[in-house]
Amino acid sequence: MTGKSDYYEFNFSPSGEWAVYAFRRYRESVPLVGDRVPEITVRSGENSLELDAIVRLDYVPLIQPRRTLRLALSAVIEENSGMLSYWALEHPAGNPDFHHPDSFALEIEMPDVEAIDESALAKR
Repeated sequence: MTGKSDYYEFNFSPSGEWAVYAFRRYRESVPLVGDRVPEITVRSGENSLELDAIVRLDYVPLIQPRRTLRLALSAVIEENSGMLSYWALEHPAGNPDFHHPDSFALEIEMPDVEAIDESALAKR
């Protein structure tokens, strides 16, 4: 969430599939133009799964430098049995709703985009 009612939704899967959606306000999607592919890395162990996704900031035109972003981190887990569970840093009351404003519980300060060193990203 960029501080107004507009926000993006990024979906990443351990299979490497991904999707990005833009929203003008709560569940009101708008077309998103872009062809940048996020860098997705998956690591799994006996009892763990880690997914890293790197999305370039110039892919996300609503995000401005030096702003505070509110993030809603969540996951939908499907077990081998087919049972689904819904995980998030914060759930609003009632059914899981990852679009609800109360889900946006993590705040981070955006750096000055021009100050990001491209060579540092390449070393990752």
